[in-house]
Amino acid sequence: MGKVDPGSVSYTVGQNIAKLRTQRGMTQQQLADAVQIDRAEISRYENGSRMMGIALIPPLAQALGVPPGQLFEKIDSDSSSRNTHIDERMALLNRYGRETALSMIESMLDQMTKNPAFINDLDT
Repeated sequence: MGKVDPGSVSYTVGQNIAKLRTQRGMTQQQLADAVQIDRAEISRYENGSRMMGIALIPPLAQALGVPPGQLFEKIDSDSSSRNTHIDERMALLNRYGRETALSMIESMLDQMTKNPAFINDLDT
C-alpha cells in the first residue's frame, strides 16, 4: 500500500467515518453489516487507503446518522485529536453504563468543588 495523503478526499472521508463510528459506539463490523460490505473494506476506507464508490456514501451516512455531505467535511487537526480522545472516552462510558458514568461525573464535580485549581487544570 502506498503512502496515504492526509489532504486527500479519501483520507478526510475515512477519518470522518472512523470518528462518527466511534462516537456512536459502533465497531467496524457493525457498520459493515449495516451497509452490507466486508469489515476489511470499512478499515480501508477509515485509513484512507481506499475511496468508496459514490453509491456507498448514502448508506454509510444513513448508518452513521448524518447527512452525506458531513462525511466530506475537513477535520480541524487540533480539535480532532481532542475530539477523538473525548469520543473514545464517551464510548468507554457507554460500555460501563449510565450509573458508572454518573458516579464518575459526580466524583469529578466533587474534586472541582474541593480544589479550585482542578478547574484551571481542565482549561489547559
